[in-house]
Amino acid sequence: MRDYLCNEEYLNSKIKFNDEQILKKMEKIYSILEDVKNGVQRYPKKNEEILLDSRIRTFQLIFEVIRAQYSNGANGEKLEKYYIQGLDILQEIGLCKIGFVNTIQYVALGILLEIPNEKIEQIIKLADKEVLDDIIFDFFASAYGLSRRVRSTKFQKENPYKKIKDIIEIAVKSQNEASAELVNYVINDWLKGHADFEWTTAHKRPGYVGLWSFEAAAIAKIFNLDDSKLKDDNHYPYDLAHYKNNMTFNKEIDYVEKEINVNVEIEKFIPENKDLEEIVPNEFRDEINQLLVDFSALEDKEFWEKYNLIELWYTVDDYKKDKNNKEIIGSIVINQLVDSEYILQLDYKEEIEDYVDSMKNYWKDQDIKLVRFELDNDQYYYAKVPISCKIENIYEVNIYE
Repeated sequence: MRDYLCNEEYLNSKIKFNDEQILKKMEKIYSILEDVKNGVQRYPKKNEEILLDSRIRTFQLIFEVIRAQYSNGANGEKLEKYYIQGLDILQEIGLCKIGFVNTIQYVALGILLEIPNEKIEQIIKLADKEVLDDIIFDFFASAYGLSRRVRSTKFQKENPYKKIKDIIEIAVKSQNEASAELVNYVINDWLKGHADFEWTTAHKRPGYVGLWSFEAAAIAKIFNLDDSKLKDDNHYPYDLAHYKNNMTFNKEIDYVEKEINVNVEIEKFIPENKDLEEIVPNEFRDEINQLLVDFSALEDKEFWEKYNLIELWYTVDDYKKDKNNKEIIGSIVINQLVDSEYILQLDYKEEIEDYVDSMKNYWKDQDIKLVRFELDNDQYYYAKVPISCKIENIYEVNIYE
């Protein structure tokens, strides 16, 4: 056992269950592929939709069993087999269907396992096809000696991954200082930086199979950092960081962050709902307005896929059932702003006082206040908004000071 927060008996049963489910899902995929080949449609749902749903779920099962196996003490060789299987599935569904955090973790895990160059290149090609713009992803690609057609300029998830960039820059100059920063990142920043994914309290809920900072270990491996102080940390995959030492990685930094002139900013608007301009900062108004346009204009499946709503509704049918709920568009807007890191999402057991000082203020020189958005779940959602803001709800989602 590597993660003392896990239950060994549960891990064993979970691994067994996932292996069985993966086998069943793969059999279903092969069966549907035969139907497609023969022009047979046996189910009310289209074959293509069944294939997509089955592949997405199969990847989720594979990545979950990888974490469970590692938490349970499995060696890297066993994980490699699952990794390649997951990579094959990934080629069919694309990166956007698994989300950015899973993407960055998966490519980092590939580095730890020293997956062959041509296999990792498959992930890079998917990222180029989807125009993934993320600095840390670019660094991992470059470390493997692979070039992208897209040159990234930003962070898909600034907190906590911008701190990984800081470690990289320090490592170029001083291994000792970078090692200290790595330890601080894993112990103090990593879980908190994923509070919006409910990771800080994940071990208290059923289904916990371990959470591992693969990207931190990948940085340690690339730069040969001293991670000995993290050897017994239950979120740092120390054994994977030292599993192999056959590859030489490129350590050159090749990225450009966009320079933003804070003195010149074009004011943006939300024509679809002008009231939201009171509570949505300038930086996010274009994306929220586009979301509102798409909600009315796109077919349900297209909208569900574009905004990666699988984290809220497992299937498009689940989404359709809830679409008539008045709060649904408000919930989607809130979650979009969580993804953009404007709204902070916390588990109900967490205290906002522990996070409020680190919340970014997007309203520049304006006086601000803290508000909470009330969604129908056990999560809390907070944002810093102007004191002048009088809006009381976002499409039936109530707002409280």
